[in-house]
Amino acid sequence: MFLRKSWISGWSFSSALFLGGTLSGAVLTGAVMASQPHMEAALQDLYAARQQLNSAAHDKAGHRVYAINLVDKAISETQEGIAAAEH
Repeated sequence: MFLRKSWISGWSFSSALFLGGTLSGAVLTGAVMASQPHMEAALQDLYAARQQLNSAAHDKAGHRVYAINLVDKAISETQEGIAAAEH
């Protein structure tokens, strides 16, 4: 191997396996946490909903504007949820 014998002489095989498993588990956990396909898909759907609402006729007695505000709030909350999971 590439490791010097004096470095690994104090390590048992099970200790080395535990350390390797712990490190690889931490890397995989970070990759899983960073990948949020459902949140990302929801965010894209919310952007599409906002675009549709913006394109709709304006005569909706204020309901269209209210819906746009709710979608904007949902976009903000979704973005914050994605950011929170990445930390």
